[in-house]
Amino acid sequence: FIFEDDAILSPTFLRARSVTAPYPVDMVFLTPNVLRATKIDRTMTRVMGGAGTYGLLITQRGAQRLLQELQRGSCGMWDRQTCRHDPLDLAIMKYAAREGFEIYLPIDAWPMVKHSGKLGSSKMDLDK
Repeated sequence: FIFEDDAILSPTFLRARSVTAPYPVDMVFLTPNVLRATKIDRTMTRVMGGAGTYGLLITQRGAQRLLQELQRGSCGMWDRQTCRHDPLDLAIMKYAAREGFEIYLPIDAWPMVKHSGKLGSSKMDLDK
């Protein structure tokens, strides 16, 4: 699981302490920041684009795929369209969607994690 410092976990997630997702899966989006998704059936929704690492599950298979690409340098955080570096969450999502990672929403309940409501990280505010 990946949670940012200002993530708010839902009571459902805190009680269950687990996530049910289709198999095989590389990532499960726990946040409401899904930009594009395709409903497969009444229980499965495949994510095709999104952002937000404040609530994300990366499986062992997904982490291994991502690390292999990071080591090759092909994942890249440089966005050629905007000529700037993408934040890590956006870079991961762009790469994962481009490379056909299996990314889903949880089957049980969603969203399981919300942001504190502030833009940006609360830790960044403290570090100023």
